[in-house]
Amino acid sequence: MAPMAGINVPSFCELLISNGCDFIYSALLTSYGIVRENKKTMEMKDTLPAGVDLVVQIFGGVPEVMAEAAAALDDPKRFAAIDVNMGCPAPKVIKCGGVALMKTPELAGRVVRAVAEKTSLPVTVKMRLGWDEASINFIELARICIDNGRRQSHCTRARARSALRANRTGHRSRASRKRSPCR
Repeated sequence: MAPMAGINVPSFCELLISNGCDFIYSALLTSYGIVRENKKTMEMKDTLPAGVDLVVQIFGGVPEVMAEAAAALDDPKRFAAIDVNMGCPAPKVIKCGGVALMKTPELAGRVVRAVAEKTSLPVTVKMRLGWDEASINFIELARICIDNGRRQSHCTRARARSALRANRTGHRSRASRKRSPCR
């Protein structure tokens, strides 16, 4: 089950599990919230259901903080992977990460490297096609993420979910999301 803000709550996850879903992403967690053990962030992390493969999804733009968050989440008994979010266009997320990392591929690579170095879990990356339609750079960014994750022999998978819908909806970048009927 893909992450959905405000929807991936324990009761909804339990419903999914009872209907056969065996792979669930957490809600988007801030790296600062994890490192500082913010009460709301910890509740979102700690109330996820057991008995299913969980991918914990984090965001942030400071490699050292993302590394600390990855180390704090490095629990193979609890999580199947850590997903670095480079796709969320929400204003509160792009202040310090999310799709804004696509504007700075070198920083994005350092974030992935920092996370991969501090966890034994596979590291995945969620991204869009680009920051806007004038800067479609998902192929370059995917290569950078793979190169920075491969050094630690982790599975770094760059996902451009919006690419799968681009032909149907015109949904290609952060800027075009407002026009998309899938939004």
